Amino acid sequence: TSCIDAETDRKIQRTISQQFREKTVITIAHRLETMRECDKVVVIDEGRIIEVGTPEQLQANPNSAFSRLLKSSN
Repeated sequence: TSCIDAETDRKIQRTISQQFREKTVITIAHRLETMRECDKVVVIDEGRIIEVGTPEQLQANPNSAFSRLLKSSN
């Protein structure tokens, strides 16, 4: 989905959340905004898990890699 527009991405994410509500979905996102709707985020760097948490928890921590990525993408 890296080459689709933001509106189409939102539609895809809405469909996934509706159709797979009771399932585990692993998302690899090019748009970090997509990750804000996830229950849990796992940040992997160089093949290693470096942090795990809800998007809100990770974003609230200024030392979080996820938080830094969000800030740099805006």
